[in-house]
Amino acid sequence: METEEMIAELVIGIFLIFLSYQVGMKGNIALLHSYHYTNLDPKDHKKFTQKIGLSNLLVSIGVIMIPVINLISKSELGYYVGVVMIFLGIFFIIFFIVTYNGKLISFKKK
Repeated sequence: METEEMIAELVIGIFLIFLSYQVGMKGNIALLHSYHYTNLDPKDHKKFTQKIGLSNLLVSIGVIMIPVINLISKSELGYYVGVVMIFLGIFFIIFFIVTYNGKLISFKKK
């Protein structure tokens, strides 16, 4: 694994942690595409943003784990662990959007 690749993955992971904090802790729903929360009930706003933020945190930890585990283990193990966490996080993001919005992409309110 090259140094530039490791630095890029760490920077992307840190940026995703920042986005997770903004969405999950601060409730900044404007960082999400509006068609993902068009049908969101206003009373579910806080729960929705927290769950999306935690799911995004799972993705960011997966991205950060790739270079860290590869560096420690001196193998490609980090890719396997990181990619599984990234896919899990993406699955949860899609699951929560569909659960709270009714579908993945909505253009009109119900």
